[in-house]
Amino acid sequence: MRKKIVSLLFFIPMSITLFAQWECPSQLGGNLKQIGESDFSWGVELTGGAGYLTNSLILNQMSLFGLNYTNKQHTVYLEGGFKTWYQGDYDLKIKSGTIFPGLREAFYQNNSSLGNLTLGLQSIRSEDVYLVNERVLGLNYKKDFNRIGLNVFGGTVSKYFARNGTFCNMAYLYDILPYMNQPLLGESLGQTNLAGMTLGFRPSAKDNEFSDDGLGGEKSRSFLHVETVGLALYSEFGSWIKTPTVMGGVYSNIEIGNGYWLKPELLYSSGGNSALIYCAKFEKSVMWQNSHRTVFSASYYGQTAFDSDNGDSENKSSNSFSNILAGTVLRFDTPDMPFYMLSVKHTIPKLKAHLKVQYVGQTKNDPNSEFDIEIGKKFFNKLLINASYGYVNSPELLSNPNLFRLEMRFNF
Repeated sequence: MRKKIVSLLFFIPMSITLFAQWECPSQLGGNLKQIGESDFSWGVELTGGAGYLTNSLILNQMSLFGLNYTNKQHTVYLEGGFKTWYQGDYDLKIKSGTIFPGLREAFYQNNSSLGNLTLGLQSIRSEDVYLVNERVLGLNYKKDFNRIGLNVFGGTVSKYFARNGTFCNMAYLYDILPYMNQPLLGESLGQTNLAGMTLGFRPSAKDNEFSDDGLGGEKSRSFLHVETVGLALYSEFGSWIKTPTVMGGVYSNIEIGNGYWLKPELLYSSGGNSALIYCAKFEKSVMWQNSHRTVFSASYYGQTAFDSDNGDSENKSSNSFSNILAGTVLRFDTPDMPFYMLSVKHTIPKLKAHLKVQYVGQTKNDPNSEFDIEIGKKFFNKLLINASYGYVNSPELLSNPNLFRLEMRFNF
């Protein structure tokens, strides 16, 4: 049964040790316990957080329950719970709070020689850097053909379960720049939808040793090694989307000697606004003799508009869903381009602890920027504690706020 649970976890994105960005990361998948000798396993996660930002105290608590059934190539997974939050504004003397239930994952998965097919409410992340990292009610199909990898996905996105939605997300409680564009999330199913595919070619028959957290082992190779070259197609449509978005382009994953990795991407976007979108992620992972690991990362997201009336190339991206959300408070996304992100993360596996420093900033007139620090440690393989600090610099604010936040996650 343990191998079956591991198989399930491979398809549930885990990012708990990274900057949470109020996206509802979950450790449940890694803490499921088998029920007797049956094909069922279960887990419970309790989350509590306290934050202070611009004279506001924000508290939240969440209880998540996960139930998994796996039999041969068939898997059914359900994860949901209850959320409560409280916000007190000491300047305006306003207090508010609520409690409500919700779902995070609810899907059926079939993993066979024909490929991997997932149907239902699930976390979908495309194979490229820019396009999609979202919770979608729909389908996700993956299949490897020797050196070629195919991924086809699609479905509908609602504010009740979206990555930047209302359930198990704290982002809207920390909004301090209400003028910033936010993703368009449907009130009901079918109002905001997405569909896409990636087709990746691996020139080398060797396994992919690159991982997004940069903690993979390093092996000696030639100066330039192209791990993946791919094509991407993507569209957003629905009754709330006046002009459907269609995007297409190329992406790659390249090692430039000694474990330096570069992931460039170039996309053409047509829809409400036509634009050329270009982004790149650079990463270097260092493994120290004491087993400590340090990851250096730099990324840039930019665009050039083709049909702007006033020549302004800003805010021309048509897609609402992406794989970005840069910054703990500001959460830069497609409407905020161009911007860049720099980070250094140091991990101590023996202590199960990490420290990460990150800076995000726009490259335009009157830019917004944010500086973040996070330190975290796991205790007894059950309790994870993350403490974070953020400083926001914005010309739209009378004063630059500071964020202090403490989060605890407990699994049993």
